[in-house]
Amino acid sequence: MTTLTPKLRRPKLSQAIRDDLGNSDLVEQDALELGWYQDAKGNLAMPYNNGSGLVRTRFTVPQLIERNGKQSFLRYLQPRGTPPELYLPTIGDFDWGEVKVDASIRLYITEGEKKSAIACKRGLPCIGLSGVDSWSRKGGIPLPQWDEFDFNDREVVIAFDSDIADKPAVKSAERRLAQMLNSRKAKVYRLRMSEEIITGFDDFMNSTHSKGSK
Repeated sequence: MTTLTPKLRRPKLSQAIRDDLGNSDLVEQDALELGWYQDAKGNLAMPYNNGSGLVRTRFTVPQLIERNGKQSFLRYLQPRGTPPELYLPTIGDFDWGEVKVDASIRLYITEGEKKSAIACKRGLPCIGLSGVDSWSRKGGIPLPQWDEFDFNDREVVIAFDSDIADKPAVKSAERRLAQMLNSRKAKVYRLRMSEEIITGFDDFMNSTHSKGSK
């Protein structure tokens, strides 16, 4: 009797990308389920799947750039001239169509595709922003995608990083986002995230006395 040795599946993403995903408690299969792929330059491409064709790139090796005489590292890239969009990860045991119309479902908002993906993987509907100001277009006009959600009396948690206290611009963006959501009759809460994002989410979910800030 001949015993067949199962074929080992060859990874579709580089080890560097898989390691980076692992830092956010994501694995290659999660990325593939999200439609993410490795581009020709070895970077992680993240399609938004909103019908516009927007694909954001996460560099495997951050790019050193110079702006206004100052050097910094660029981690993400979005095609020039394209407006921001809300990222709705297609992962997790829920349907975004139902989430949009059912205001009894608590909604989370965070900065970053990976953070929103890991929250969704854990079953928490979480919108990802490509930047803290990316909930709106120029002039502070809210993105049209917000109109797809029923916010009437819905609990919405803005979960930005804990270092927001040291970044006035981020704090201002959070305040304006909260004001926009309040104008749509949402019940807005603010959650400060540490590096352990899921611990923070779980603590909030398990707390029966979370304090809101409207």
